Amino acid sequence: MLMKLENEVTNITPIDLPDKAACEPLKTPVIGAEVQMAGHGGYQIDANGHALPGKATDLKCATMHVSNCNVPVIQKCKPNEPVVNWICYAEQNVDTCGGDSGGGLIHKDKLYGVHVGSGTCVCTIPAFALNVCHYREWIENNAK
Repeated sequence: MLMKLENEVTNITPIDLPDKAACEPLKTPVIGAEVQMAGHGGYQIDANGHALPGKATDLKCATMHVSNCNVPVIQKCKPNEPVVNWICYAEQNVDTCGGDSGGGLIHKDKLYGVHVGSGTCVCTIPAFALNVCHYREWIENNAK
């Protein structure tokens, strides 16, 4: 869903989408590239590695790295979506969780992805975001 706000939002600095050249293959975040993710998802686990309920009261930010999206769980969750539509990311001892969905995935100060999901909130599979580059033209046409 794309929303166009009626009124201008103040007191924030908007982030740009990557330009067309930055969306060319091999210029989008490649495996190993550093990305930042922010959200209000749960962030605590118990001694057994299980996610604790609750959401962060403050925005939590994490640096992660782009990883391979060829994970059976992701393909099972989104069987009709080509892998190229996703950016997957992971980091040891860092994960995303419920409440992070819709958050931006930032690379080189540009919004390259919108967080969609992750595993069990305890670093079992990569998190994944919708790759904005594959929808850039649609976004531009519908944001007018």
